[in-house]
Amino acid sequence: MNLDVTLDTNCIINLLDDKSVSRTSYIDLSYILSLISDGLISGSVTTRFNADQSNDLDLNRVRRIASALAELPIETIGSGFRLNVSSLNGRDFLGDDELIMVHNKLVNILSPTGLRPEANTFTNRLYDIDHLISHYFSSNEFFITDDKGILKNADKLENDLSMRVVSPSSYAKYSRMTNMT
Repeated sequence: MNLDVTLDTNCIINLLDDKSVSRTSYIDLSYILSLISDGLISGSVTTRFNADQSNDLDLNRVRRIASALAELPIETIGSGFRLNVSSLNGRDFLGDDELIMVHNKLVNILSPTGLRPEANTFTNRLYDIDHLISHYFSSNEFFITDDKGILKNADKLENDLSMRVVSPSSYAKYSRMTNMT
C-alpha cells in the first residue's frame, strides 16, 4: 500500500531543526521519514513552505532547514496562485470555481469569524489555508500537522472536504496498524 502524505511546515521544522528546544513529534516524524525514504509512502510539502519560512527571523536556521529538506525524497506540490507569494514560473496554479469553493470552506472551518488582515495571525492562517488547498488538489491521502488549530478541525475537514488531517503520532500509529513496515 503506497499512500501519499502532505507534511505541514511545522512537521518539517520539527524534523529538521536539531537545535530547537521546543521540537515536537520528532520520533514520529523520523518514523514517517523512514517510510518515505524506504518508498513505502510518498511525501510532499507545499510551495507555501518557503513563504512560511520567510517569517522566521533566524536566517541561518531557514538556510539549514532548506538545505536539509533539499536532500530528502520529498516533492513540492503547488497551491492556488497568490499575488506577492507565488512565482510566475513556479508550481502554483490558477484558480477556478472549485478552488474558490475549497478556499471559502477552509476559511469557514479555520476562521469562522472570517480572515482579518489586521490580525497578527492573518498571514499564518492564509498559509494554512494554502497548504490545505495544495493537499486537496494533490489528492494526497493524509495531511500531517502538529498545528493544534488545524487538528481541532480534523473532523470538519474530513466531513466537508474529505481531507484526512492527522498528527504525526496518529499517522505513525495508523501506519503500524496497517503493517506498512
